[in-house]
Amino acid sequence: MSQLTDFLRRLIDDVAAADFTDAALQVRLNKHRSYLNEAIINTENVDTELVYISAIVGWDGISTKRILYMDNVELESAPGTAIPVGEITTKDEINGVFTFTTAQDNVYLSANYYDVYETAADIWEEYQGLACISGKAKVGDEDIPKDKNYVEFCEAKKWLFRRSSSSQTARI
Repeated sequence: MSQLTDFLRRLIDDVAAADFTDAALQVRLNKHRSYLNEAIINTENVDTELVYISAIVGWDGISTKRILYMDNVELESAPGTAIPVGEITTKDEINGVFTFTTAQDNVYLSANYYDVYETAADIWEEYQGLACISGKAKVGDEDIPKDKNYVEFCEAKKWLFRRSSSSQTARI
């Protein structure tokens, strides 16, 4: 989970962990968490040594979520039959890339996955609210000026990460 929170911190300009604890970020991530249960992912041969990879980042077949950042990944060769740990040479849960030592006909994947960009948009909306309150507010180690420019900056950041819920207003 630390890779996921580190990535989220970069999106919200909180690399120094000045604004949110890991637990606070996890609460916000859980708002945009879903569960994938035994989804079939196909493998593809990437070289002559029969190393197989399946990348599912951004796979819209399971969700309308833009990017899938996963944790608690379980890989099975058939429902209820776990792939032995020795058969998995690379298990990159954040990016959804798995490398196996032998050919796998199908791989069944169960995992939590998160829409980290929606989470970042929510946090920028929080920052925008902080900029509108009376008194001092901070983002990281910087004071937030209570002015129109910062409110507009937060609004722009929010919409940079927010996914449109309508095809009529889809952003690229």
